[in-house]
Amino acid sequence: MSENLVHTVCTDGFEMEYAQFGNGPKPLVIIPGLSIKSVMKSADALQVPYKVFTEKYTLYFFDRKKNIQPGYSLNDMAQVWACPRAA
Repeated sequence: MSENLVHTVCTDGFEMEYAQFGNGPKPLVIIPGLSIKSVMKSADALQVPYKVFTEKYTLYFFDRKKNIQPGYSLNDMAQVWACPRAA
């Protein structure tokens, strides 16, 4: 997997990874759905079907929240949880 493809964002509410590719002037944000497993391990493969968009758009594929616990429900996915902060 390309080192430059996957990034991490951390806000006050959550932390998640996203893949970024394409070099177009317009952003295109794609949220793959209610994924139980991370899609970032196959981030390179995401580039193939979306190649037609890469000239006009910079694409951002957002993954699920990081560090979710077993039994994490759809309700939990909709809630905002704080990222651990460094002391």
